[in-house]
Amino acid sequence: MKKVKHNLIFKTVLTAIFSCLLFSCAIAQESPTAFKDLDYYFSVARKNKNQNNIKSALEAIQKAADYAEKKKMKKG
Repeated sequence: MKKVKHNLIFKTVLTAIFSCLLFSCAIAQESPTAFKDLDYYFSVARKNKNQNNIKSALEAIQKAADYAEKKKMKKG
């Protein structure tokens, strides 16, 4: 009886941990723009350029320049 109870508790805890990890991964995938940095803007620009969407690519590069200026990045 004790072994069954411990097994049930273990399964419950394991399920809770797995659910939390799955939920956090789902949240992270839902908002890819939550953390924007230069790499993000350049990857957006590259993706838009590859799709021949030049206007959107230039807008992403402008956002990268604005971000770099705001953060006072010399290399950016």
